[in-house]
Amino acid sequence: MMCLVLLLGLGVTFVEMSIQELARASREKKETQALALAEAGLDYGAWHLYNEAPASYPFTLTRSDLAEGSFSAVVDHYVDADGNPVANAVEITSTGTSQGFTSEVKAIGHYAVSPGPNSPVFDSALFSNADLTVGGTSNITGSVRTNGNMTAQGTPTVTENATAVGWIHDARNHIQGTKTANAARMTFPVVDSQHYRGNATHSYASSQTFSGTIELDGITFVDGDVNISGQVSGKGVIVATGTVHVNGNVTRTNGDDDEFALVSTTGIRINGNCDIEGVLYAHSVSDTANIFGNGTANVLGAIVSDVINVNGTLNVTYREPTVALPGAQSAPIQVDLVSWRRLR
Repeated sequence: MMCLVLLLGLGVTFVEMSIQELARASREKKETQALALAEAGLDYGAWHLYNEAPASYPFTLTRSDLAEGSFSAVVDHYVDADGNPVANAVEITSTGTSQGFTSEVKAIGHYAVSPGPNSPVFDSALFSNADLTVGGTSNITGSVRTNGNMTAQGTPTVTENATAVGWIHDARNHIQGTKTANAARMTFPVVDSQHYRGNATHSYASSQTFSGTIELDGITFVDGDVNISGQVSGKGVIVATGTVHVNGNVTRTNGDDDEFALVSTTGIRINGNCDIEGVLYAHSVSDTANIFGNGTANVLGAIVSDVINVNGTLNVTYREPTVALPGAQSAPIQVDLVSWRRLR
């Protein structure tokens, strides 16, 4: 009888523990859903700023049609400790509710402001969103900038200034201009596929190969990979959702009257020895886009990418772009959420 009583007591204890664990798991699920809804409110606020460009602040955005619950996001101008509005900055406070549980988060957003037709990220011969190594026998005629650390190794030459968010290592003084470390981070503009697809002069639903003489006129949008070689005439941008493969020389036929740019959300690969006249831009918000090259690449224009990795020699002579690139005034305004914290 005593054994049965003990076993019954243990059984009751295990049942109570199981019930408590189920209750705890259910509570954590609801709390997690509430936090996810609050974060969804931040994203919804950023999306609204990106697509609607509201004229007045503050304003409130709500969604109550979601299966998991609802959220309410308040968007207002961001102010400093003295109560002064900070230029080009917004504050989003979002509250998520799920089955009686509430979570609140706050984020500070920054507008990527473009003083001219294009974003300032295109003001340098080389600009990397991560650590950058300028090496080998590369020659960079122009400035170099990175949102990470910068290293100059081998026998490269940089004729103008170098700027890095982190440190700059240039033991042999290959950088001829001013070296500025610990600089402010610069926001890379988003490649808005819907914007380019909707405004494209030529649009392709699958991967394409362009060879021979390529006639550009405005925006050429490709939903897939691009293989390109030959001569380019006209003025425009090739935008690809896949990888852009540059095979051989890609030059302009009519000198300064023509200009082009290659834009990819996946990456750009330069194959073999080639001459390129144009701007190369690779950036992704969900992954890491990179520009990769083998052999010797001579670029008249600019290279801007999440990661720049060239095995061989990279020679870049900066030429300011005049075509409308991501972040230009003709594209939707860019909003970057630069800080986040949970309130409750």
